Amino acid sequence: MKNVITFALLTAILLAGFSACHKSSGTTYFVKTTINGMPYSASNCVASLVSDTVLGISCGNANVYPHIFLYISDYTGAGTYPLSSSLNGNFGSVDSSLSVMSVTSASGTITITKTSPAITGTFSFIGTDSIVVSNGKFTAQLP
Repeated sequence: MKNVITFALLTAILLAGFSACHKSSGTTYFVKTTINGMPYSASNCVASLVSDTVLGISCGNANVYPHIFLYISDYTGAGTYPLSSSLNGNFGSVDSSLSVMSVTSASGTITITKTSPAITGTFSFIGTDSIVVSNGKFTAQLP
């Protein structure tokens, strides 16, 4: 339950960050992926280290859905992390509105390839309702 509350708080903070500038110091922050065969991209992507071992990444366009959320509860830096459907572990989600987490990962991975000056990586997952999120890549701004 603690991780669910942490995720809800993190989501609110990261959504507020969407109103911030999406380009700083020449770096473009973005997400590109395919959702059920349809290309999706967004020009805002922010990351937050909630604690030493919890990383949240939120990507989307302000007030336009869907949004992509990636959550790593055992973050240790660059590496590959398995995703599951547990909100107490590592997971990905595709949200269709501010109040609805419509698709949560059943399985998949997120790979963090770079941790500074921004978080960069790739991801893919199959949702609990069989939605396929594939070929994902992102560069997320650290506050």
